[in-house]
Amino acid sequence: MKAHTFCSSMQAKSNSCFEHTPFRRFITSAVAGTAALSVGLSLAEAADEATLREKPGMAQRPNILLILSDDLSYGDLGCLGQERFRTPNLDQLAANGVIFNNAYAGGAWCAPSRTSLLTGLRPDRWSNPRKAYPTIAQMLQKSGYRTGVFGKWHIVDDDKLLPGARGFDTALVGYMVAHPELKSANLNKMNPYFPEILLREDGREVRFPENQKVTEEYVWSYGHSNQREPARTRMYDPEGHFKDPEGNTNLTFSEDVYRDAALDFLRASKDEPFFLYYATALPHSPIGINKLGRFKEMPEEWGLNPAASTTFPRQLWAAMVEEMDRNVGMILDELKASGRDKNTIVIFASDNGYACWGNWNTGERWKDDDFFQHKGPWDRGKFVNANGGLTVPFIASWPGTLPPGENGRAVSFYDFMATFADLAGAELPVPTDGISLAPLLKGHPDQLPLRAEIVFPKEGGGTLKGTHPMNAVLLDEQYYAYTEIGNPEFEDAPIRLFDIRSDPGCENDLSGKFPEMTERALHILRPELAGR
Repeated sequence: MKAHTFCSSMQAKSNSCFEHTPFRRFITSAVAGTAALSVGLSLAEAADEATLREKPGMAQRPNILLILSDDLSYGDLGCLGQERFRTPNLDQLAANGVIFNNAYAGGAWCAPSRTSLLTGLRPDRWSNPRKAYPTIAQMLQKSGYRTGVFGKWHIVDDDKLLPGARGFDTALVGYMVAHPELKSANLNKMNPYFPEILLREDGREVRFPENQKVTEEYVWSYGHSNQREPARTRMYDPEGHFKDPEGNTNLTFSEDVYRDAALDFLRASKDEPFFLYYATALPHSPIGINKLGRFKEMPEEWGLNPAASTTFPRQLWAAMVEEMDRNVGMILDELKASGRDKNTIVIFASDNGYACWGNWNTGERWKDDDFFQHKGPWDRGKFVNANGGLTVPFIASWPGTLPPGENGRAVSFYDFMATFADLAGAELPVPTDGISLAPLLKGHPDQLPLRAEIVFPKEGGGTLKGTHPMNAVLLDEQYYAYTEIGNPEFEDAPIRLFDIRSDPGCENDLSGKFPEMTERALHILRPELAGR
């Protein structure tokens, strides 16, 4: 991968730049303190939205477009170093906006991360006890915004609370975790791309009977070596179109449906402020796409063995990322064509850290792909609260308001609720665990003080076999500390501490060198052991 030169927003003031590889884009400065703990609340009755939307000056409040990809590797974007496949639309978004290179998801895997994103709360807040806390959509809806969600739902609370009950005027979603009525209807979480049913905001079903033969077992068979026929010819026709086990290619691809629904929502929202949450499931496994496009054959420049077991899964991954980029481009084009791009904040991120190691069946957990080289330098990946499980690509754009560049200030999914409340002039329904990033999005990073801590509790991690629950904290936007609950290696020295500015892979433990900072982390992560 090529080396690039860049000036961070803070370095630009001193005209100081440095040479780096694409994955060295993180932590060049620091920001603001933490917010209060979220306690009891009541869901206020809905306001008269029609009246709110007619208020003078309402159109001057920014629209908000939040785009969330699923399991995207940090280095899957051209603007972050990828050269094996192309992401021109997201690269352009980054060129016109800001890459935040010290950004963290709300959890180390899909569901807790998405729930923290929508609620502004750490996973230990909304899970103990588990309850339906107010969402960004409810807050903005009450403030007069038109709200819509299209794509992967997958939040952690009562699954009977559909998007309409969580503040979304319009929705079309799949991936309903543990929804009892839907398990038998092929809307389960393991077949996201060719479902039989998607749901509207109020639970109305949108059915796709043509997808009935596309079973969970079938979509996951792309990497099975025990199949008599290679996946390329078994699952795709000669033109690169996905086919079901009976050879039918007249299928409905959920990502087409989500994209078109998002476009319809934009076209219907021309006269009112909107919040659009576009939650693509791409490129989460099972890796597969409705059409391979230019990847129906292995690109010649790749120089790989076409018959190798890892080659076709790589073609699928590349096709999925490029399809995601095309869909994002269509949504951004619609925004620009309607003349609303300058009054719309666009944020793009992925939902958790590196997850791609299993897609090639290499077996080694969290190992970077030696061909795509898209993991980044961070420690481990998805399902654990090491920094590699939480660090995500994060781009923000607000033409005419946010100057283009790069920024190393620490940001997290906890911040969206407070940020959108600030920018929309909405009333924050409850205290959150985030801060308002409005000064950053308005191009004034110096207006935010140093951020003392961002906590990542074990409830946001997974239950990956062979791992221990991890509590972690980012201190002063530079030092990453964690403890592993139940791991005997952490009994005598319960805290590991790393300077991720110089050591993003967390290889050099500084807990012995910085006892005061280590004690500070101990008070946060293992208070029962502090001061012993």
